[in-house]
Amino acid sequence: MVRSGNLNQKTEFKGGGNVKTLIVSTVVPEGKYAPWIYISSIVQNISKYSEVKFWFSILNEDIQVKNDFIINTIKKTLLPLKLKSFLKNHYVTHYYHREHLNSLEEVLKSFQPDVVVFANLPSASYLHDVKKNKMNIYTVLLQHNVEYVVMKDLSKYGRSFFHRIYYDFQKRFIRNFERKIMSNVDFIISISPSDKEYFVRNYGIPADKVEVIRPIFEYEKNLFNAKSSDEKNISFISSFNWYPNVEGAIFFVKNVFPKLLRKFPKIKLYLVGRDPEKRILELQERYPENVIVTGTVESVETYYRMSNCVVIPIFIGPGIKLKVLEAMASGVPTVMTSYVARDYDLLNEGFCIADRPEEFVHHIERILEDHDYARIISKRQIEWYESYLSNEKEKLRVVLERIFSEVNKKR
Repeated sequence: MVRSGNLNQKTEFKGGGNVKTLIVSTVVPEGKYAPWIYISSIVQNISKYSEVKFWFSILNEDIQVKNDFIINTIKKTLLPLKLKSFLKNHYVTHYYHREHLNSLEEVLKSFQPDVVVFANLPSASYLHDVKKNKMNIYTVLLQHNVEYVVMKDLSKYGRSFFHRIYYDFQKRFIRNFERKIMSNVDFIISISPSDKEYFVRNYGIPADKVEVIRPIFEYEKNLFNAKSSDEKNISFISSFNWYPNVEGAIFFVKNVFPKLLRKFPKIKLYLVGRDPEKRILELQERYPENVIVTGTVESVETYYRMSNCVVIPIFIGPGIKLKVLEAMASGVPTVMTSYVARDYDLLNEGFCIADRPEEFVHHIERILEDHDYARIISKRQIEWYESYLSNEKEKLRVVLERIFSEVNKKR
């Protein structure tokens, strides 16, 4: 089914200049959905240089629309998709729909874009169809992760034996698909420095073809309330159906939390986030008086405000971790691993970095006991966040200047 519509969201994309850009996306455009926020922040800046139109190909979504986007939806049963996926690329079987090709050809013909931006790797399954309709088009890929690494990790950390077998079978398809797409687009915007390094080292992508634009998210700032009281609250704010977060929470409760309990018997650990797996719920069962699993919450800001300390004990998973940026903006003193700190250039900058259990304990104890130190860390985090936003916005401007300069040379 094809519908034209503008989804209920506040972001406006007002086109400028005489260049036309088509955004091809399989990402559901929901206002609070992190991939969509990342895409929106980039497209808002693209719209300063170009007229913008969106074309969506979305599976099994009941979307209410108004007037601006071209929305293509399709409903299929889950079982046939899974069976087909064992024989073919997961992204092609789930996100590429021949039923939508007439719609794509129509918008390419009527809009005549100079640039096509693929909003994520799955949307680039339409790359061939775009290029065969307009061979001189300039193509850009927004790359949110190393998708092969996601598949590889899920083959180890998947929820069930079936899932692990499925992802183990899929990873070779995804690696070949990812490398092929990245080799055939004209330009790539990567979300993290470590991802770019992987693409250059493992896929042979030229370094000057990839630029890193980290998330430009406007989070609520200065939520920390440093107070002297017996109440000690730690929070790990994340989504607990995603394997890096699940493994991180298990590591923290197993290796760090018992040591903190010996010194702070009334301490509370809040695991805040949607769809907690069974293994997360079991952590609460282990410490029913001290570990609270919230599930989906209306506002994470409430938990930042009540926390003395935030922890991010993550050691695996590709891409940049948005929870780091959110925690830094909040000003709540944050203890994180070097693994998540590296992509934000936070190492050796006076922040609380911990990789071993005793390092987590040391930083958390100091934050809980030394309120002056906690305030210093809080102020440092907020100052860093404000500088980060300014720098990333300027970098995005420079990258888009480069892209549209290349486009104008081809016209």
